[in-house]
Amino acid sequence: MSIGESENGLDIDRLYEEISHLKSERERLSSQVEQLLNERNKYNEEFKRGKDVVKELKQKRDAINAEVQELKQQRDNARREASIKRQEIKEITGQLSQIKLNPRGRSRDTAAELERLEWKVQTTSMTPEEERLLISRIAELERRLQLQQKVEGLKARLKELRRIVRELDGRGDSLHERLMKAVEESERYHREMMKLVEESSVIKVKADEAHRRFLEAKNALKTVQDRYIALLATVKSLRRREAEARRRGEEEKLRELRRRLEAEAEEKLRRGEKLSFDEFKILIEKGKI
Repeated sequence: MSIGESENGLDIDRLYEEISHLKSERERLSSQVEQLLNERNKYNEEFKRGKDVVKELKQKRDAINAEVQELKQQRDNARREASIKRQEIKEITGQLSQIKLNPRGRSRDTAAELERLEWKVQTTSMTPEEERLLISRIAELERRLQLQQKVEGLKARLKELRRIVRELDGRGDSLHERLMKAVEESERYHREMMKLVEESSVIKVKADEAHRRFLEAKNALKTVQDRYIALLATVKSLRRREAEARRRGEEEKLRELRRRLEAEAEEKLRRGEKLSFDEFKILIEKGKI
């Protein structure tokens, strides 16, 4: 049986050609599997890094948002307190406008004059008319002093309230400016985060596609490898059967040669001719001598 044809009709040369092709295909697929695995791992690593950065940006954005809420509350508190103070300013201004008599001078001057006159009443001899006039003057000064003290108190409170309002307005404006900067920073982090989320989504799609192609190539490699191993086993089996057939053929040839030699030796013995050593040995083994 030749190498070209097996006992059951399979073409071993054809099998060797297929094995050679499968070997090349296996090497190609192995290289492709490794390439796709590296590509998938690269995309997965990029996605992981992007995910970590997104998490970091989100933490920063959330921290700034918390600061924004705190600044907003402080700003609103300052504005609300300033509004309350403005209402009080309005009320005091209204009270001052309702005071028809606008006493001239300062309360301390009036108090000093009042104290001087009271001392005079107590220490100076006067006629009843002079005393009446002085007491009337003292009463007038007392009313003026009371009114002056009230007006001065209201004006002092008004001045203090205006100072507080200016301070609250300044604080509110400062807080509002910080608030706007924080909002802008939060929006910047949010934009960066969303951009990175979008980029990461694209990378995830690429990673999934690389993984799908990796699995396809891996399955194709397994199919080729299984076919390659199966064909090697088939060729080995055919070679073994071919060798066995050759061995049986050689044995049959030897038996045929021995039968022919035996027949020739018997013919020589029958005719009384001289036998060779091998012929003599064959007849001895057959028990014919």
